[in-house]
Amino acid sequence: MLARLYRELTDSRNHRGDQLAVILAGHMDPVAGLLASSPPLAARFPVVIDFPGYTPGQLAAIFATLASEAGFTLTPDATRKAAAVLAHAEAGHASGNARLAVRLLTQATASQAHRITTASEPPDPAALSTISEADIPENLYPDDPPADDQRPGQYL
Repeated sequence: MLARLYRELTDSRNHRGDQLAVILAGHMDPVAGLLASSPPLAARFPVVIDFPGYTPGQLAAIFATLASEAGFTLTPDATRKAAAVLAHAEAGHASGNARLAVRLLTQATASQAHRITTASEPPDPAALSTISEADIPENLYPDDPPADDQRPGQYL
């Protein structure tokens, strides 16, 4: 695969000049290791920019924005709990990865759907678009899928 990428970059440079931009995204150490494993490929990436990860506060803002864009309203308690869960998830990883906010929203909307579909009475219409504190999981484990009973189906 690296040989193919090198070939494509070389062909592009020979035929189109420097009009192609290729971005390798990921944590710095693995990307640096990838480039170190292939000096000819590394020569095709003359600039390496290491962007800092998002802070827990920024992750909480990303979560709130994604929820709003998906049509959800967060209760104040849900907003506080989401911020705490994201800060705790980041404490062990220091990656600042926005996928944590996406994963938390996925888990929260699945939980919200489960809560609504299993309620004994029909929900208030506003509840259909509200994420409450109860919908935010206690912990976010990026690699653990939700339990089968927490998967009510496609929701977003």
